[in-house]
Amino acid sequence: MKAPFMGTAVEPAQCPDCHSPLPVDYAERRRAALPMGAKGLLAGGIAVSIFLVPAFLYLVGHLVSSLTDGIGLQKKERGLIFGLAYLLSLPFALFPGWLALRLTLTWPRNLPVKCIHCGWSGTCKVKQVKGSDSKMGRGGLQG
Repeated sequence: MKAPFMGTAVEPAQCPDCHSPLPVDYAERRRAALPMGAKGLLAGGIAVSIFLVPAFLYLVGHLVSSLTDGIGLQKKERGLIFGLAYLLSLPFALFPGWLALRLTLTWPRNLPVKCIHCGWSGTCKVKQVKGSDSKMGRGGLQG
């Protein structure tokens, strides 16, 4: 199965003054900066994940300890149960960081541009779009 085409759309795709297409190549689109809110969301998601990994270690340890008391298991067996339970809890601990990363990468980035025809300069939004999902107008989709 082939992966869908992921292109970028620049808004506005044309200069507001002379209506000529803005020449934004791949290297310039890569340098587009994330807004501060997106950076804060990403930092918060990573911080929550960093907090949850040792918190789940502690919680799973106490849960396994309390559930296996009085059963007569050896230390190796309790350790195996603890290890498996901790491995099962890791995806839940890493989910906030993954979600923050996915949401951050979908936000439009800011790119300062300058029209080579009339000298207009301003900020454009750069978005990632799938194949023909571009609603940026004619010339907005740039692969």
